Amino acid sequence: MEVRTVKELERKGGKYGFLLRSEQADRAIERFLAITGHPTRRAILELLAYVKKESARFPYGLSTSDIAQQLPLSLSATSEHMRVLSKERLVRSHKKGSSVYYSLADDPRLQAFWHLLHVLELNKHL
Repeated sequence: MEVRTVKELERKGGKYGFLLRSEQADRAIERFLAITGHPTRRAILELLAYVKKESARFPYGLSTSDIAQQLPLSLSATSEHMRVLSKERLVRSHKKGSSVYYSLADDPRLQAFWHLLHVLELNKHL
């Protein structure tokens, strides 16, 4: 019996002594993990994190073509990944001339994500 939400648990007559998240929170968690779990999007986020640390060298962030060249990806694939990250508000975008530049958003989920990556890297045996 797979139970994904409190409502399903209640419908199946389950007894529980702990708190489960709302369905909305569960959907948000699933969406965030699906987005950040994708290897290419994770690489984009890590690239933008590096750029953020080197902000003096990259005052506008990176353009779509910069990201495509660094990873390497096609422009269309890069644009699609950036659309997903933008929709989730994990990156900010701004236009300068005919180029769109991206940088990391100030989002607490990203702080938790970096912490998770760090912990997992330190504990490679997990």
